[in-house]
Amino acid sequence: MRRTSCCWDVQIMKQWALAAREAYGLQTSLLGLIVGAHFKSLRTWGVINHAFKQEIDWNDLRLSLARCGELWGVNGSPAVYGASTISGSGLCPYGETYLDRFPFWFQQVWGHSAFEQACALLSAGITSFAQAELLHVHLEKLRGDIKGLLGDYHFKMIHDYLVASKFLPPRWVCKYPVCAEGGTARGLREMFCHTGMGTGPKAFAEMLKEFTFQVKDESTTWWWTDHLGTVGAALCWHQRLKTDSTSQMHSNRLEQTSSAQWDRELAQLQQHGFTILGYHKARLPAQACTKTRLKMSSSA
Repeated sequence: MRRTSCCWDVQIMKQWALAAREAYGLQTSLLGLIVGAHFKSLRTWGVINHAFKQEIDWNDLRLSLARCGELWGVNGSPAVYGASTISGSGLCPYGETYLDRFPFWFQQVWGHSAFEQACALLSAGITSFAQAELLHVHLEKLRGDIKGLLGDYHFKMIHDYLVASKFLPPRWVCKYPVCAEGGTARGLREMFCHTGMGTGPKAFAEMLKEFTFQVKDESTTWWWTDHLGTVGAALCWHQRLKTDSTSQMHSNRLEQTSSAQWDRELAQLQQHGFTILGYHKARLPAQACTKTRLKMSSSA
């Protein structure tokens, strides 16, 4: 179970992060992971990722976010237009429209001292539990100071991306966020026979640490890549196996979220000329792809 617990979006963001770090530097790569986790949408990321360069094009980012609504409509772009994001996804008001808020607050991340300190740690390389703990502290400080930037599940996703990209080596993972409403928390409630619904993320993080220690102590198949996150993900996927899918095409949520969803969204992105750095071999600017397609259509 733990070998299949990585969603495709984690693999795609991993490849983007590695390519972006090489092309533009660690700051761009880390900011991109934070923004990707904030929106939690592969389709949204596929449109906006070309704005992330050595110098972030903030105006292009705003226009790209608006483009998501033009392509798929309000209902098709819940990461930007959903009921929970109409107010700026919890971010403080700024500008004339809620689309103005996203680039503004991501710029605040770029200049935040906790972000700079996290970048410095990652650039030097995480080589101890103490450094991994300090990285966690800086990221917690960032999300605490910029309200609405990263919810509990989004914070967990950042750790998924960092570990998958080997920016945070698995052997030094000492803390892993758990969303109280997620599948990992449901699994932990079962494992610890915990019926209290008021338990918070910190308590679940401690449960995950204890459970992982027990798994590692008793396992005969522990891999060097295993860590708190893989154990938590396996618990989450186990819950998805027992949960009915929202689609008639799939028997459970695991099947739905590990295959068809990403396939469909990647196909839609390529249809409109958008590619993801590091994932697609040929990365052409979306505008150039669109012009080429229009030219071919007019010729036909």
